[in-house]
Amino acid sequence: MSPDPGKCPATFRSPVTVPILSAMKLFSCGDVVPGCDAQFEHDSEDGILAAVAQHARDVHGLAAVSAELVAAVRSAMVSR
Repeated sequence: MSPDPGKCPATFRSPVTVPILSAMKLFSCGDVVPGCDAQFEHDSEDGILAAVAQHARDVHGLAAVSAELVAAVRSAMVSR
């Protein structure tokens, strides 16, 4: 016996809220700076960019992060 479609609610709302997990972002500095083996993982691009900016200052001696570097980092990021 199949269910009576007239008795099915038009919409169903689950009483349980399930968080939607975002994909982790990964970046390997060596993809932009050959020979650097630093790797970064964060749940957002902004998190990666903040860590990379600090790394660029501390390790590579950059005083400022250029728009070109940000674009290169963004294009080299991958989602996991």
